[in-house]
Amino acid sequence: CKTLMMASGNIFSPSSGKPILTPSQDVILGSYYLTMEPGTAEEDAGRIPLAATENEALFAQMDGVRETHDWIRIPNPDYGRETVFGNSDRKTITTTIGRIRFSQIWPKELGFLNFQVDKSELGNIINNTNNELDYSYEASGVYNVQVVVNSSAGCQDSNTIEVIVQDIPEALIEIEPECVMKANFNSILALGNFQINSQIWNIEGFDPVTASNFTQEFESSGNYNGTLNITGLNNCSFEFPYSFFIEQAVGIADLNIPNVITSNDDGINDLFIIDPLFEVCESYELEIYNRWGALVFQKTTDSTTFSGQNLNGDDLLPGIYFYKLKSENAEKHGFITLIR
Repeated sequence: CKTLMMASGNIFSPSSGKPILTPSQDVILGSYYLTMEPGTAEEDAGRIPLAATENEALFAQMDGVRETHDWIRIPNPDYGRETVFGNSDRKTITTTIGRIRFSQIWPKELGFLNFQVDKSELGNIINNTNNELDYSYEASGVYNVQVVVNSSAGCQDSNTIEVIVQDIPEALIEIEPECVMKANFNSILALGNFQINSQIWNIEGFDPVTASNFTQEFESSGNYNGTLNITGLNNCSFEFPYSFFIEQAVGIADLNIPNVITSNDDGINDLFIIDPLFEVCESYELEIYNRWGALVFQKTTDSTTFSGQNLNGDDLLPGIYFYKLKSENAEKHGFITLIR
């Protein structure tokens, strides 16, 4: 009977939204009897005993120590939590054995029902019960769900609704650092029948981005964390965390240029190596001159690294050479010693 009266198994009035099926007769009388006010007011009842738990209070009735409508104090089951009817402020409450029994049959989110319940109050309690039924499906798909309601008079009504159980989405997040102090972001989503409503990129220190792919510029290097949040049309939300690293930009002024190379093919210090990040991210030109000012080697971003040979590939004599390194925005020059 309790299940049929709850809002999840009821039919609602189109005009008021309240349940059409409400209890009557014995149910109303029983509810009223359990919750009715004691014959003696609380302030006139003298010393009211304190039970450690609700069950201890019920045992007191079973042992004949307390009656259904006797006052008793118990720890407040709703202390510190929000409910529909409960009191969240007091650590203990004064109630009756009957109200303890009555409150135990209702969902916990309603709270402890510490008042006299007549027909109208009972309808209000039913209206505040959970309007949702939970059921877990093993697979996604479209299901037909039939809701059947029976009244105490033996009347029956039913309704069939179509329920779409959606897939859990998966996300492949691609983050590709780019020159200079940038990164490209892209998401590849496997949705199945999941109906997406929005996707939002959240990166620490930046405004959210709703595009599926984008490029973000950064002012400083280091490790960054973020999440990709996907929300469906049914308000289901999924969060996919990610991490990435942004390299510090390297300009000409930041370069440590070698001043000696030993071009003897021993694999140690044979090449005039420039910071790889600078080589990848900057367009530049390297010129090397001998002591008489003649150009002996020239390199651009994509050409061969200087290893002690001239423009024709012939070995240069050991000695001191002058280099000039130029990019679009700056220039650096100095000396390099070639040892064989």
